[in-house]
Parts: sequence; C-alpha cells; structure tokens
Amino acid sequence: TAINKAGQTPKEIGLLHQVIIFYKGKEVKKFKNLLIDNPELSLNSVYIDGSRIIDIMVKNLMTREKGKEKFSGKRLKMIGEALKYGISLDVESLNINADAHQLPDILERTKAKLLRILKEYILEEIKANNGQKITQLAKQGVDFNMPIDKFGRTALMEACRLGKLDVVRALIDNEAVDLKKTDPKKKTALMYA
Repeated sequence: TAINKAGQTPKEIGLLHQVIIFYKGKEVKKFKNLLIDNPELSLNSVYIDGSRIIDIMVKNLMTREKGKEKFSGKRLKMIGEALKYGISLDVESLNINADAHQLPDILERTKAKLLRILKEYILEEIKANNGQKITQLAKQGVDFNMPIDKFGRTALMEACRLGKLDVVRALIDNEAVDLKKTDPKKKTALMYA
C-alpha cells in the first residue's frame, strides 16, 4: 500500500478527507458515525495541504448565514463529539490564523469550550468507573492534574471521593498524575479516599 510523506495510507487520507467534508457541511450524524467506526482517527493528523485536521476545523468555525459571518455552534459541537469518542486532541496546541472577518477571541473561546466538554466527559467516565477509557485518554496526553469540576478537584480526587476503584488504579498507574496535588481547600486525593 502506498504511503505519503506523513506516513498515511490512501485509506487514512480518504478518512481525513471525509472528516473535513462532513465537518464543513455540518453533517453531524455522518461525522459522528465516522468517528465511531474509525477509532484510530486523530484530529492531530496532517491533511494533504500540510495543516493539521483540528487546525482546519477551528479555522472553519465561522459559517456564512444571510451574508454575514457567524460563529458556528454546530461545528464546535462536532469538535466536541470528536473528543467524546477518544479522538487524539491537544487543546492547548490549537492554532488558527484568524482572518479579518473572524471573531478576535475565537481561539480562546474554542479552547475554553473544548476544555469544558473534555472535563464533562472525564467526569462521566469517572462516574461510570471506566478505567480503560481514562487510560486511553492519558495515552492521548490528557492532563489529569487539571481541575475538572467547579470545586477545583482533579480526576483522582473525584474518583477517590466517589469510590471508583478502576479509575483510581488507572490514574495511580499514570506517572504524570500528581498524587499530592491539593484542591482550593488544601485537600488531597488521599483525604477524599
């Protein structure tokens, strides 16, 4: 099978092309099914023009309606769906060359929204005691030392508080997780346990 400079096969290139087509067309259902059927997809992958898929998506967050450029909530939701299905994405490395017609704070708004979606998703997986998914997210570079709720608790603190042992084990096995980190009330995960 032929492989391009980025190490991608024709099948991978085709899948990335579909991601962009469905995203630009705001075809949420097709986009979602594509992610479900192809868990190996990564939004950090490089497209044929040399840009990362996620950067293309962020750049196209604006949509034209009635002759005016408008921030597309539907497209932002689609990026959020990508996060929910375990697609590799480093939110902090998002890059966009904002055009004059785009909102000046679009990148910060996008980062904030995506981080909120990611935190909500982590909380869902903790409540479901899904240690396997937590391990998968860790491999994708998710920072589990960040606060994930309004009380400033980390994923490990929340897992300990709720008694979700599979998640606690998955987080303890991750060397990047700070076991001694404290919340705003100076409580550690051990204290929550």
